[in-house]
Amino acid sequence: MTVIGASGSGKSYYTGALLEDRVPNFDIAVHFDLEDEEGGLSVEGNALYGTLVVDKDRFESIDWPKCLFNHRKLRVVPDALDDEEIEELYGQICEAAMSLCKDLEIEAAPESALVSCDEAHQVLSKHSLDSRVNRMQTGGRKHGVETIHLAQRPALMPLTILSQSDRRIYFHVSEQRDIDKINKASTFDADRLKNLQAREAIVENKHSGEFEKIDTDNCDRERPHFSGDDGILDDALPV
Repeated sequence: MTVIGASGSGKSYYTGALLEDRVPNFDIAVHFDLEDEEGGLSVEGNALYGTLVVDKDRFESIDWPKCLFNHRKLRVVPDALDDEEIEELYGQICEAAMSLCKDLEIEAAPESALVSCDEAHQVLSKHSLDSRVNRMQTGGRKHGVETIHLAQRPALMPLTILSQSDRRIYFHVSEQRDIDKINKASTFDADRLKNLQAREAIVENKHSGEFEKIDTDNCDRERPHFSGDDGILDDALPV
C-alpha cells in the first residue's frame, strides 16, 4: 500500500487508524517514524508499538533480526542520523523483516510482517532504490511481508514504490510534478486529486483497475496523532 497526500490532507491520521486495525493481525510490525509524529501509537497503557529511538550508537550496534524477533512490534524513531544513515537503517529493517518471514526455520518463526514508513519521500532515494527495500516491495507479499509507504511528494520517490503497490490511497495533491508521477502508475486521471477536500481520498486497486472515492472524516482512532501542521505563524495571517 502507498498513501499519498499533501501535509494536512488527512493521510497520516487515516493511516494510523489502519494501523490500529491491522497491526494486531501481524506477527511482526515496524513503523518507521522519521518525524516522531506517531507517539500516540506508543502511549503507555495502550501501546500498539514499543518505541525504539535509534541514535548513532544504536545505529552501529543493533542486530535487527534479533531485535524484531524479540520485540515484535516497534516504532522506530531515528535520532540525529544523517540521510545516508537513515536510508541504511530502513534498508536493514526491511532486510530483517524479509529474513524472519522467509528464511528463519524454527517453530516460533514469524509468518507475517508489516513494515510502514512515514515521510517515505525523505527516507528513500529517488534515483537508486535500496536493493533490500526493492526486494521487500516487489516480492515480500508472497512471504507474508506487507508494506505501507506514506509520502507528501511522490515526485521525490522511486516509481517502484508506487507502481508495485497493490493498493494506492490518494489524498489531496496539488503539485503538478506529483500529479505527473502518479499518472505514470495510476488507472485514472490524477488531476482530479487537486479537487479533493481535506480527509477525502481515492482508493485505487492496481490489479482490477477499480478506484473509489472515500470520506475518512469519520474514521476513529483510539490513540492520538501528534502533528505540527497548524503552525504558530499561521494565526497572524488573514486567510
